[in-house]
Amino acid sequence: MAEREEFQNKIRRLGELVNDLEILPDSKDRIAARELVQLLLDVHGTAIERLMDIVFESGAGGEAIIARAADDSVVRQILLLHSLHPDSFEARIMKALDEGARKLRRHNSEAEIISIQDGAVKIRLRTAGHSCGSTANTLKSIVEGCIYDQAPDVASLEIIGRGVVGFRFHREFAEALPSRCHRPKCCTGRRLIALSIWKGKVEMEPVAPPLNPSIAALRRFARPRDPRLERCELCSTTLTEEHSHLLELATRQIVCACEACSCLFDGRKDGRYRRVSRRVWYLPGLEISAGQWDALLIPINMAFFFRSTLQDRMMTFYPSPAGAVESLLAPDAWAEIVENNPVLNRLEPDVEALLVNRIGSAQGLSPAEYYLAPIDDCYRLVGLIRTHWKGLSGGTELWEEIGRFFAGLKGRAEIVRGESPCLN
Repeated sequence: MAEREEFQNKIRRLGELVNDLEILPDSKDRIAARELVQLLLDVHGTAIERLMDIVFESGAGGEAIIARAADDSVVRQILLLHSLHPDSFEARIMKALDEGARKLRRHNSEAEIISIQDGAVKIRLRTAGHSCGSTANTLKSIVEGCIYDQAPDVASLEIIGRGVVGFRFHREFAEALPSRCHRPKCCTGRRLIALSIWKGKVEMEPVAPPLNPSIAALRRFARPRDPRLERCELCSTTLTEEHSHLLELATRQIVCACEACSCLFDGRKDGRYRRVSRRVWYLPGLEISAGQWDALLIPINMAFFFRSTLQDRMMTFYPSPAGAVESLLAPDAWAEIVENNPVLNRLEPDVEALLVNRIGSAQGLSPAEYYLAPIDDCYRLVGLIRTHWKGLSGGTELWEEIGRFFAGLKGRAEIVRGESPCLN
């Protein structure tokens, strides 16, 4: 604890000295001092980035070592300073609330994220029964401390709730920290932490306490680094934004891979991995009646179906705020649907799925949508729902995101009527 406090004092002092550079009377001295700080931070950041590369390339344990280092309260701030932290801003906020949940439960309280946008975070607190002012301040301090620890780069924080005096701050020099998540575009959801969902009337009275902008002040002098740097998980080659995915059959985890490594798994029917297909078919002619859908015993009107070679059966999952949930599939009900829609025999095992969206159809607003889709897109949908869900019904923002997801999927898709792609 003493070592951590000493480190924090040094960071605070560095921030003060950096801010003092701006008031140096001699412009030449000011420019030279700023250049010195920038060069020192650049050398420091380059060495840390190279060290992380070496650790990552060391083998299967490299990513675990990086994750452990990123969880250290001292190392975390240095990685954030250089935009090298492996977790996205959103993931760190979720982790902060997950850590705070254990402490909040002692006070019969809960917290949820209302919004995260451009580094601004809004949290809602709820406590069972009556809470006095001291309890409210304790709850606020718990959430505040957990978020500052995991995300000292937060641009603004607002905490509201019944019986809790609202709390808001804005950091003068704060920047929205770009995600350097290992899979910023894949959105498989495997790094996300489920949040408790609840509704409650809230009261808000914002106040603005002072804060220490040391990390933000130092980051003005740090060289921006590529937040989207991703590496092949098999050979560690740097990946482009558009890259291939592999599916690890035993764990059903999505693995990012370079083209050279992905080609090794083309057409393979054995081994640890399958290459995920990029084929997307929109199936406007596919028919599943209301009775057939009910026979599948899926509790919501959105799901995906795929054949697992390890399980030797069709599997069904539907998205939820807690992630993908399996629904046991009645073989006879599925066989009847395939008999009426032979295009489903074209699904590649493990890596392609029938993705069904009957939400609009169930409400009489739009036709049902059916896609033959890559399995990673299905998991991306799960991650999207898990991340954006709010309250009891998901919230307007979630349904807008779902609409954009399916619009994008349809834009990539070939139209297939029968069993072959159509020209129009």
